[in-house]
Formats: sequence, structure tokens, C-alpha cells
Amino acid sequence: QTIERSDVLNDALENSELQTSFPSALDRTNYIAQQLRQVARLISSRESLGHDRDVFYVRLHGFDAHTNLRSDLDTLMGYLNSALRDFVQEMKDQSLWDQVTVLQASEFARTLTSNGEGTDHGWGGNYFMMSGSLNGRRILGEYPDDIRDDAPLNIGRGRLIPTTAWDAVWNGVAEWLGVSNLDNILPNRGNFDLFTEADLYD
Repeated sequence: QTIERSDVLNDALENSELQTSFPSALDRTNYIAQQLRQVARLISSRESLGHDRDVFYVRLHGFDAHTNLRSDLDTLMGYLNSALRDFVQEMKDQSLWDQVTVLQASEFARTLTSNGEGTDHGWGGNYFMMSGSLNGRRILGEYPDDIRDDAPLNIGRGRLIPTTAWDAVWNGVAEWLGVSNLDNILPNRGNFDLFTEADLYD
């Protein structure tokens, strides 16, 4: 069954057509662009695959910037910016941008203070979402009003305690996806204040 499913997927991808040239993916060092181009191809093949919704995971390494912070961030953000620009344009050209959500996350944040050459592992951070149906241009959650060394949320070296649970964001996205039993996929959601679909989307 796995081999058969793989053949179906390969056939769908071979016959997939993008509406744009997705130029950022031509750069062989822009791995996030190449991944998002593949996601765009899979989305364009959704009918032949028999899918009415999907969740895709892509990743970009290199943000663990203990050294060379400025140059590494300049490079990585350049990759990310061009890849997202091309992906959004492709989704718009497929007339699907209102049906797609991009959600960025990291398993840990960074310190606000420098280690001399970069930053070290932190705790609280920030994330972003993109979608044609998003009620956007807002910051949700509680932005710290004090980041001094003795601030209540600062546990040292600019490691801030998170004030918004990751479950909060996923709760609203899962509702938007049509998940019927949220407790199955977010077993800790009862412990936190949550965002709903209405909080995130138009």
C-alpha cells in the first residue's frame, strides 16, 4: 500500500503545474524556497490526490546563532522573505490564498542580550501567521512592557517567560481547519487562554 501510495504521489507531482516560475527556488542554497515550491506543487495536485485539506511541515535551519548573528540573520531572512513572497504569489495565482495559512514557529527563542558574538537559547519568543483570510496586521498576546534585567518576566540574560501558550495559536488554526475534537490534538488546551478562529480570521 505504501508503494502504491508513493506511485500515486509521484504521478501527481509529475503532472502538477505551477502558475509562477517560483524564482527563489532556483537558488540551490535556498532550501526553504525549494520546500515551499514542493508544497505548492502538492497543493496544485490536491484534486488528483483526493485531498480536501492538508498540513505541511517545512523547516529552515541556522537560527541557533551563537556567533555571526548579523550576517547569518541577513542571509536567512533573505531566504525566508523571497521564499514566502513566491509562495504567496503562487497561492494567489492558484486562487487559493484565502484557503491557506502559513504558521511559523521555533522550538526555542533567543536571549535579548548578546553573548559577545551572538545570542544564546531563550524561552519566550514570537511567531507569525500569514493567510489571505487572516485578520492580520495585529500583535496578539501580551507584549512585555519591561525587559530590564529585574523585570518580572526576565529570568536572566533576557530570557523571557512566555505569556501566550503555543496551544492558543493552534486552537484557532485547528478550528479554522475544521477539527471537531480539539482536545484530542491539544490535550493541554484547558490550561490556557486560547485564540479562537474568530480571533485569528476574518
